[in-house]
Amino acid sequence: MSGRVYKAWYILLHRTSREGRLEPGHRAYSPPEFWIAGNDILEEGHWQWASGKPVTFANWDDDQPDNGGDHDNNEHCMEVKQKDQWKWNDQECQEYRFFICEMPITDNIGGSQPGIIG
Repeated sequence: MSGRVYKAWYILLHRTSREGRLEPGHRAYSPPEFWIAGNDILEEGHWQWASGKPVTFANWDDDQPDNGGDHDNNEHCMEVKQKDQWKWNDQECQEYRFFICEMPITDNIGGSQPGIIG
């Protein structure tokens, strides 16, 4: 991040066996498109999180991931978009997007007491 300070808004990504949805903090971003730290950069089709842990839950949009289809074959980073009902899509990694970071819910963020982020 080159020593810059970025303004952050809370966004909670709920992961259940049936859905992934974003809570109200996403309304602060336009367009509401986010990187969610998944990629298959090391091996095509083997998705993992930025932590190196394999992706074990999936919320892909229809016909995704497609690696750019027939014309591209260069989509290795995972994004979500409001217009796609927050379903996952693979996209070229150099595209500009906001990002969602994962952190333990007990992290102390700007306050004196740990607790729920937001």
